[in-house]
Parts: sequence; C-alpha cells; structure tokens
Amino acid sequence: QVYTVYLKAVLQSRLPNHQLWSDYKNMEKLAGSLLDFYENLKKRFTVDHYRHYLFTPRDITSLVIGLLRYDITDSEHQPLDVLTHEAQRLFRDRIVGEDSSRSFDGDVWGPVLRAWNHKPDLKDSHFTTWMFGGEDKDVRMLGRSKYEDLLSHVKDGQIKYEREFKELNILLFPEIIDRIARLD
Repeated sequence: QVYTVYLKAVLQSRLPNHQLWSDYKNMEKLAGSLLDFYENLKKRFTVDHYRHYLFTPRDITSLVIGLLRYDITDSEHQPLDVLTHEAQRLFRDRIVGEDSSRSFDGDVWGPVLRAWNHKPDLKDSHFTTWMFGGEDKDVRMLGRSKYEDLLSHVKDGQIKYEREFKELNILLFPEIIDRIARLD
C-alpha cells in the first residue's frame, strides 16, 4: 500500500487528469507489479552470485521517486516506458553479463510489462535534459530524445570543444552515445 500511495502522488503530479493513471485500482496494480518484480529480482540475483546484487526496498522507492525526474507526457504507456528506463538504469546496469541481462529483461522485468500488455520501445530513445527545455527553466526534466538528434547534438558539442581546446579524436558510435547520455 505504501508504493500505491507513492505512485499515486508521483503520477498525479505529472498526469493529474489522465484516465488510466488517475485510477486508484491501476495504482494498486502497478504497485503490485513492482513488488512482484522486486521479489523476482531478489530470487534471481543474489549476493551469492555477486556481492553488489544486494537489492533492498529502498531501490524500489528510488525507482518510484525517480519518475519525478522525467517529463511524462499524456501518452497512455509513456509512464511505463519511463519506468522501464528507470528500472534499467537502477537495476539492469548492475547486472553482470549478457545472459543475466537478458534474464532481467525477460524473466524479471518482463512480467511487469506483460501485466500491462505493453512492450516498450526504447531502442532508439535516450532520456536527457540537454535537448529538452521543459516549462520550468530552473528545473531540468529528463525528456525523450531520438538517437539521431542526440548524435547531432553531441557532434556539435564535440566540434565546439575541439575549436576552443584540442582535438579529441573520439569516434562516436551507439554505445558511446548511450554512455554520454547516461552522464546526464
């Protein structure tokens, strides 16, 4: 019930009149999905495998509170896309190895998305503040950017830097752009 209240507060602040996300039953369902995810995560990835696989309820709270950093639009599934991105940032980035990462996507995080009948499309998306102004200039929200737009923005920054200081000799490819975007 604690996470239901947290989710309601977060989503009501971002989408106050949204039909799907203002319904209390949907908040309960999403909170239940997150708690099931947490239990699956703890069973699948234990400190017996790697010491840093110590997951606590504080991580789930960080996941929910982390939604406040994003500019969530009125799209029905945008909050689920953002939640997926935040879960990947907080949990999947700690997972060691390709097989374990696939297991996280399919067996651990997958049931959350299947409960909502949603398949997020995050392959060509990055969340940054660089290209997104938002309404409040003092608070920079994370907005969704396409890969091509972010690549162009990074190349422009690289050119400006190289004009003023020195040549960087950096080859920009998708993994580098992804790492640069995560710095934000």
